[in-house]
Amino acid sequence: MHHRSRAQQLARRATIVIARRPVSLMYVEGSMSAYVIVEVEVTDQLQYDAYRRLSGPSVAAYGGRFVVRGGAIDSLEGDWRPERIVVIEFENVAAARRWYDSPEYRAARNVRAGAANFRMIVVAGVEASPAAPATSGGP
Repeated sequence: MHHRSRAQQLARRATIVIARRPVSLMYVEGSMSAYVIVEVEVTDQLQYDAYRRLSGPSVAAYGGRFVVRGGAIDSLEGDWRPERIVVIEFENVAAARRWYDSPEYRAARNVRAGAANFRMIVVAGVEASPAAPATSGGP
């Protein structure tokens, strides 16, 4: 039987903002990657392009990496039909928060105001375990 240390058992609370409302989630801070997932509805393309010119370098400056940036979307279930999806990988949730709260990204958000409607979350990835194959379990 595998026992986790007391530190591994303790979770920290993070607050994220979804549609201008704070939402709390539990996460274990550590080596798990974290993913910022954004649903975007562009309302002013020129202004949104100016935002993208600022947001990209801010992501890189805080160790983030774009995994998905507006690729083709094919719905598998339900009626979810987003116009644009962006997924950004960070080292962990704390790193994603540092980026989101950074002066660089704050400046990008100011430029974005009125250019798009965003729904954004951060979620901790799955901790890799040598005992559990990557294919176990479902979504």
